[in-house]
Amino acid sequence: MKRALSSRAVFIILSFITAVLLFGSMVLQNVYFKADQVDSSLFISPTTFSRKPNSNVTLQVKANIQGAAVIAGAQFYLEYDQSLLEFSETTTTPPFTSLQSVADEGVVAWTLLPSTEFGTTVQLSGEVTFGSVAFKTIAEGQATVRFRQSDSSITAIDSSRSPALYNAIVSIQDSSGIISERNGEAAKPTETLTKSAEVLPTFSAQKVLRNEPVVSDVAAKLLVSLKYVGGISVRFGTTSDLPLTIEASELSQHHLIDFSALEPETRYYYQLIVYSEDKKTSLKTQTKSFVTSSAGGRIADQKLTSVAVLPEVATKTAKVVIAARDDQGKVSSEQLTVVPVSGSAQVIEQRALNGITVATVSSTITTNQSVDLSVRAGEREVAQAKLTFDPSIADHTEPMYKFPGPIQITPNNAALLFLVAAGMILFGMLFIRLARSK
Repeated sequence: MKRALSSRAVFIILSFITAVLLFGSMVLQNVYFKADQVDSSLFISPTTFSRKPNSNVTLQVKANIQGAAVIAGAQFYLEYDQSLLEFSETTTTPPFTSLQSVADEGVVAWTLLPSTEFGTTVQLSGEVTFGSVAFKTIAEGQATVRFRQSDSSITAIDSSRSPALYNAIVSIQDSSGIISERNGEAAKPTETLTKSAEVLPTFSAQKVLRNEPVVSDVAAKLLVSLKYVGGISVRFGTTSDLPLTIEASELSQHHLIDFSALEPETRYYYQLIVYSEDKKTSLKTQTKSFVTSSAGGRIADQKLTSVAVLPEVATKTAKVVIAARDDQGKVSSEQLTVVPVSGSAQVIEQRALNGITVATVSSTITTNQSVDLSVRAGEREVAQAKLTFDPSIADHTEPMYKFPGPIQITPNNAALLFLVAAGMILFGMLFIRLARSK
C-alpha cells in the first residue's frame, strides 16, 4: 500500500507552487483582465499661461489613460510660433527616456521609449506625465503650443490581437498663453499664473465618450457625448484638409450635430473640436469619416436600419435618431414611427428630414427606469432601441458610460488563473485536514 503524503509535505509543495506563481506573475507582468484597446487623452499642462518677454515657460506633456495600457513608446510633434517662443529643451519623466528631441522651423520632434530599467514596455493607467518642454518668450503676443495630430502617437500593445500595435490617442488638447509686459513679474516655470487655468481643473480630463454618425444619402447626424460640459465645433469636408465648419449652438454634455446638403455615395471626413466654457482652451479628436448612402430605396430592412439614442442615460428627455435602408443599402422612403413598448415614457415630437427621422422621448417619472422602443413602418417593426431615464444624474458632472471594450482573458492568463484556483482549493483541503488532525 502506498503511503499518503504527510501534511507537512503537502504544505511544502503548495508553498513552492505559490512561490512559482507569484514569481512568474512578477516576471511576466501578467494582466489578468484587459480591454481590447485603451483610450488616452493627450494634453499640455497648464492649458493657459501668462509671461513677460524674456521669461521661461515650461509645459508638461501629459495623458489621461482610461484603463491599464501597455505602452511601447510615444512620439510627439509640438508646433510653436518662432516669432514668440524660442525652444530650450525637453526633459523626460520616469519611466520614459528620450530617444530623440529635435527642434526645427517651429516644430519640436520628440520620441520617447521606456527606460531600460523598466524593459521594452511599461504598463500605465490614469494621469501620466511623459515629460516637459521648455521655451523662452522673446516677443509680445498670443502664443500657442499645439500637437501636430497627424504625427503624434502613443504606441500601445493590444495583446488580444497576437499582439497588435495601435495609437491610443483619441483626443488632443493644446496650450495657449499671453506674452505681455503688463503681466506683472515673470513667474517661475513651475508656477501657475492665470486664474483661468485654476477655474478649469476638469478640462484637462475632458474626453469624447461618444462620436457616432447616423447617415442617409444627403444628410447625417453626429451624436457626441462628452465627459464634462463643453462646446463643440466640427470641421469637415470631402478632403482631409476639412474646409467647412459647423458650430454647436450651446454648451452641453450631449450634442446632436446636423450635416446637410451632402452628396450621395461620398466619403466625408470630420474632426471634433471641443472647447471649454470660457473658450480659452480646447481639444481635438482624431479625424474620422463616414460614407453617405445611395438614394431610391423602398422597404426598410431591419438588418440595415441604423438607430441610436442620445443620451443613452437621460434625466427627462432623449433623442432617437433613425436612418432606414432597404436590403440593398439604399435610403428607404418609408415613414417611420417610434413607439415606447415598456416603461413610462412618451414621444413628444417626431420629425423626418432628408432620410433621417428624429424622435424626442420624454419621461416624468421620478425613479430610475428602463424604456424599450420600437421603430415601426406601419405595423412592421424595423428596429429596436433602449434607453434609461435616471433623474438622479441631473446634478452629476459626469455622464454614465460603458467600459471601453469587452473584458477578455488571454490563454496564458486563463492557465494562470486555473493554477491559482487549484492552489486555493488545495490550501482549503489542507486546512480542513489540519483542523481535523490532533
